[in-house]
Amino acid sequence: MAKPSIGDERYKLEHLSYQAWIDLAKSKGWPGGEDSFDTLREYCDPEDAALVLIFPTYAKALSKARELFKSKVNDSVFGADIISYQVLTEAHDDSGNLVRGCPPEWEDQKIWEVASDGSVMEVAV
Repeated sequence: MAKPSIGDERYKLEHLSYQAWIDLAKSKGWPGGEDSFDTLREYCDPEDAALVLIFPTYAKALSKARELFKSKVNDSVFGADIISYQVLTEAHDDSGNLVRGCPPEWEDQKIWEVASDGSVMEVAV
């Protein structure tokens, strides 16, 4: 795989699996059990256990998101996966000024929510 360069594009899929979150929390000492679900975040955030996949096209990312929902029924933390269209840009501060000596960063250009029923909605970046 070639080293990415400024201007490269990708689609990042994030799937937040409930079971993966529970497994990670247990590995960090979470006691488990029906009465302790409210304490999961004390041990880790669901994003810490996210499955992150990179695709060259939106169609491939969307297809995989829908496949994950079919293969892991009722295992999504929030009931939706996130697809982010990203472009590799030069590092810059919040005002848009370039920052020397910092590596380039993947910047979100568009974001879609893919619901467990397969429907898709574009959301704010």
